[in-house]
Amino acid sequence: MAVNRYKPHVCFIPEDDADRQFVIGFRSHHSVNVAAIDLREPAGGWEYVLDLFGNEFIPRLKRYAGAHVVLVLDFDEAGNRRAVCERRIPDELKPRVFLIGAWSTPETLRADLNLPLDRIGERAAANCLADDGFWNHPHLSHNAAEVARMTPALRPILFGS
Repeated sequence: MAVNRYKPHVCFIPEDDADRQFVIGFRSHHSVNVAAIDLREPAGGWEYVLDLFGNEFIPRLKRYAGAHVVLVLDFDEAGNRRAVCERRIPDELKPRVFLIGAWSTPETLRADLNLPLDRIGERAAANCLADDGFWNHPHLSHNAAEVARMTPALRPILFGS
């Protein structure tokens, strides 16, 4: 089922299938409004996420005021990855575009938590409703500022509250 582009919605662009599994788990949480989520196929690399964002989603964000985008990618322990990505987001769209992901790879996070990626995504959704410190994990803590910015913007869309 496609989202209604005229209503507030969130598009998730995953880098690879592991990131997609994370979003599938997030979407499967019982409180998530699935109708407000557009989950794309994996882009095939973090640079391809940015290309897809630039080619397809910048125009979409400009056309639909209720559209938001979450870029889900691996940081591959590259300290400058966030800055490189943020330079590709037009300033006027930054309030509606978010960038999250595992510090190294989702597979490393999965091994460290000993949970499947979809279950990790489900925990991320639960954390949006009641902060349990999930994003404080060493493989996720680099997302702290982004999660603090993202949660108030997306919670009403994804959870209706």
